[in-house]
Amino acid sequence: MNPRRALCLSLLVVALAGELDAQVQTRCIDLTFTDPPTDPLDNPFGLALDPDGRTLYVALSGGLGGTENSLVAALDVATTQILQRQRVGFYPEDFAIQTDAQGSLLYLYVTSSTSNQVDVLDGAFQHLGSIGLPPEPSFGTWFPFNPILNADQTRLYVSTVEGTGNLFVIDTDVSNPQGTFHQELPAERFVVPGAHGRLNWSPDGQTLIVPTTQYYLDFSGSDAGVTWIDPAFPSLQTSIVLAAGGSYPSTADTVLTSDGSVWVDINGGPSRLYVLDGWTGTLLSTLELGGAGGEYGMTLEPNGRFLYIADLFVGDVLVVDTETQSLETVFNAGTGANDVAFTRDGSRAFISDQATQCLTEATRLPRAPLALTGDSLPINGGTASYRVAGGTEARAVTLFGSLTGAGPTPVGGGIVIDLSLPIVSIATLGLDIDGRAQFGPIPVPSGSNFVGVNVFLQAATVELDGRALLSNPFTAIIQ
Repeated sequence: MNPRRALCLSLLVVALAGELDAQVQTRCIDLTFTDPPTDPLDNPFGLALDPDGRTLYVALSGGLGGTENSLVAALDVATTQILQRQRVGFYPEDFAIQTDAQGSLLYLYVTSSTSNQVDVLDGAFQHLGSIGLPPEPSFGTWFPFNPILNADQTRLYVSTVEGTGNLFVIDTDVSNPQGTFHQELPAERFVVPGAHGRLNWSPDGQTLIVPTTQYYLDFSGSDAGVTWIDPAFPSLQTSIVLAAGGSYPSTADTVLTSDGSVWVDINGGPSRLYVLDGWTGTLLSTLELGGAGGEYGMTLEPNGRFLYIADLFVGDVLVVDTETQSLETVFNAGTGANDVAFTRDGSRAFISDQATQCLTEATRLPRAPLALTGDSLPINGGTASYRVAGGTEARAVTLFGSLTGAGPTPVGGGIVIDLSLPIVSIATLGLDIDGRAQFGPIPVPSGSNFVGVNVFLQAATVELDGRALLSNPFTAIIQ
């Protein structure tokens, strides 16, 4: 069949199929574990994807306000079956992953909040032991919450929610396995007043961004914001209050986008996001979400376009387009959505429903256009290479070209490609685990008559749900 006609027919079919049901679809992955039957509820809290993209780690903290659990589970991403479970401390919450020189999992850290410890598992998901924090004078635990490694993976920083703002530091320097390795370092502890949520790093990776919530002495309200702190100089702190008052606002999470902006999620009161300059802390914009006010965990999907926000109050997930700074869609993921994780290609999301024993799997997610990059000035008689990102693993992607112009050309189903006729299929490849493919090296025609010729390119793929994804148009000028 003529390549252009094949493309037209396929895009028409997938466009019509996409119109039938383009909404996010969800299903419950039952985490119930009944061996022994006396176990508490297997309600999930934090999530982490193994660097290989094949295993999802789930902290099973137990019910909201109910009996506490002490399990973490490893789930096969492809089959969504539980592979292993391991005992850790009570009320496991959040993970941090340390990798080896090849980028594989070396150590998996999980905070066990009630047990006042950080548990350590190895790359085979075997429990190696726990790193205890010093006893807290009043409660016995500092309620360790979120762990985060620094850029060179020599230190693990652990936030707490006990209320005094203490942050603890653990030695994770594998180049010095003697002495204080995998021990809490008392000399490096520091306090950030009101430290309360999930930690992040500034764009240069040197400064910690700490969510803060400080309640008034008479408990009539609170101030919510963020603090920038260099762990090497913990006395130097820059704090910003973003929301205040009797609605008890509380900063829950932050996300760093590729342009260096920090998105801050504050729950309680108005449902709102704050966008800050990641270097200076300058407030750039705010976004009204219109949610229930329980926005908690935030995760940026792998391609960096859409931000997912889990609402712990009602179980909704709000999806924000970071490019347009607008609410893209809202879908329900249970009754107590806490954390969100993605497959490496971003085609599927997993949401922990802390109010039930469900891990919610979401498909038919919002997708950005494919990203097409490569050689814009190929040499005649040489070769050129082009890269595509943003598709779904194992799906086919085709690179199309035209010598006559940039289009547009309607191809049916309301879809328009930015190429003019005749359209040539250059090559078709399978997308890898990250939803990427590289075309090339592709031979470039030789001869002086090709110098200055424009080659107009565009890539296309069909998603599992039948939607067509097109790339940005790309022009290469032969030199």
